[in-house]
Amino acid sequence: MRIEASVLEAPSGRPRDDDGGDTRFRSLMRAEDWESLPLPIRRRFSKRLANGATALYAGEVAAGRPGRFAQVVQSAKRFAGPTGLEEYVGYGVGMTLTVEAREGALIFRSQDYFIELFGSRWRLPGWLAPGDTIVTHAELPDGRFSFTLQLIHPLLGHMIRQMAMFREVVT
Repeated sequence: MRIEASVLEAPSGRPRDDDGGDTRFRSLMRAEDWESLPLPIRRRFSKRLANGATALYAGEVAAGRPGRFAQVVQSAKRFAGPTGLEEYVGYGVGMTLTVEAREGALIFRSQDYFIELFGSRWRLPGWLAPGDTIVTHAELPDGRFSFTLQLIHPLLGHMIRQMAMFREVVT
């Protein structure tokens, strides 16, 4: 199955490093953890986009749903909240994230889930949350990268495990 994911451009005024890159992901990690990541991952997560620009990545789900239509996955990371990073999935639903490097991969973990409605925000209690979300971004040969999403419920175990391989679409 072919899927496309877009990473939406963040607001202007973000911090930049010496080569003009965005330092917000790097600032959420210890310097030695950031430096332990492969250069292509560091470049991908410090990419600076012009206002309104979008980075596109096309790929395939490794153990997906054969014969199904292509899908577009859109979510937006926001540099906000108690951990400094949130994933907004739409319809008022999001999660706060922590970020770390492990074995050359970038790992995002849910810390808690929230709902935003009518200008208010509510944190979901643990018993209402779907479980722990873990996203692993790892480099592959030939300029590709893998994106592995796991949702692990404390009682029901692995609810979702999906892996996709992507390559940047150069426009």
